Amino acid sequence: MVVLILMLSAIFLPLALAPLIYLAGEKSARLRNALAVLGSAAALLCTAALYFFARSGALFIFPLAGSVPLTLSLERTGLLLALITSFLYLLVTVYSIDYMANPGAGNLYYPVLSLTLGACLGIFFSGDFFVLFLFFQLVVIATYLIIVNRQSPQAYLSGARYLALAVGSGVVLLAGAAAVYGITGSALFSAAGFATAPGWQAVLIFACFMISFGVMALAHPFIIWRQDAYPLAPSPATALLAAVMLKIATYGMLRVISDLYGVDFMRENGVPSLLLSLALLLIASGICLTYKQGTIKGRMAYSTLIQQGYILLNLALFAEKTTPARIHQLFFYVFILAALFLSSGALIWRTGKNNIHDLARSGWQVPVTLVTFTNAAALSFLIPLYKGAVMLAAAEPLHWAYLAALLLVALSNACFYLPLTIRSFGVRHSEMNPPRGGAGGQVIVLPAKGVTSGGKTRYVFTLEAPVRMLVAMIVLNISCIVFALLSI
Repeated sequence: MVVLILMLSAIFLPLALAPLIYLAGEKSARLRNALAVLGSAAALLCTAALYFFARSGALFIFPLAGSVPLTLSLERTGLLLALITSFLYLLVTVYSIDYMANPGAGNLYYPVLSLTLGACLGIFFSGDFFVLFLFFQLVVIATYLIIVNRQSPQAYLSGARYLALAVGSGVVLLAGAAAVYGITGSALFSAAGFATAPGWQAVLIFACFMISFGVMALAHPFIIWRQDAYPLAPSPATALLAAVMLKIATYGMLRVISDLYGVDFMRENGVPSLLLSLALLLIASGICLTYKQGTIKGRMAYSTLIQQGYILLNLALFAEKTTPARIHQLFFYVFILAALFLSSGALIWRTGKNNIHDLARSGWQVPVTLVTFTNAAALSFLIPLYKGAVMLAAAEPLHWAYLAALLLVALSNACFYLPLTIRSFGVRHSEMNPPRGGAGGQVIVLPAKGVTSGGKTRYVFTLEAPVRMLVAMIVLNISCIVFALLSI
């Protein structure tokens, strides 16, 4: 009973607070922000408390109508994703308080953020495809509202494109779920009797699930929604679009591969090779498209293709070798994506520069932000290199295509992310440093601004970003380092 209360609280507290946050925003920005942080913190506490019950593998079934049940389940992978998601939402909410500080800017943003949090937790605690579909559609609606947050004609056009693809993917997901239910009489992820389905039906249903999840995060033909959505949505929201939507798609594919079909079916039908081929396609296309981008947001948007290829590569390894530790390490990678987006968003917010060629000399204005970005960027190519080294050292049959993909990911991340840091700090320190000491001077640490008074210039220390934004970025980077060490 305690487990059930905690699961329902984690899901429905953020959902219930969403309208209250909206109403509070009409009266007081401080009250709105406090409710938003409270909802994220409460969800994190509830999911953290569930950790002590995770070993029970509890399954709760709720009759809906007729013989169709709605099922919530508590299992380790879903709980891990719920913990990561609620932690990221709390950090992003704190970060957003100053980022979205313009009057009226957060009136729609914060309720939608709370709505997506509850829906995402519902997905990770779902026990069947129908529950997954219901919460998935709620995420789609909330994400659409994030994209059109600016309420401009271009934002509405981009939102319409996203909505068309997302609704289509939902229909395909529902068709796959209905087919599983029709064959087995159950929509559970581990539906008994599905293994006896005719071969062509099993393949067709598998294609439905892969297409549905691919629209959101993993399939190259649907990149068009991302190129419009990322630049228009607020930077904190893009961090969640990149990390959370990717986790949802990965989680759905993982449940299909491991629970519904089983790894034996995957191996017998060559699914690992198919996933590897798609991963290589995503990585190669991501490299080509990212290379053309001259803006920070554009480069971040298209480089997610490379990261998604890396995710798909790990799914292929999982389907072939069935190593739980590998797939759990995979989810920690979303911390790196979120850290990159938050740091780049803070850089644009502070300097007002989105073009990479305009960043010269800007690094000394935002040293902490650039350090957090560089740390996440370094981890994004060091982790794939480490995994490749482990594969080389392992005394097991070696698939050279996996090594090639890991090397491509590592090199592309280094080439696309690190030049931003190099260009920002790529001037002599003496050119940026103000005079230190001397008559009337004050020895300080950059960033600083000169203040002239009585013919003397004093350099007054100024924070590069509000404390809440800096704390969120620093905590997220520390988390990246911790999880990187856990992955070793």
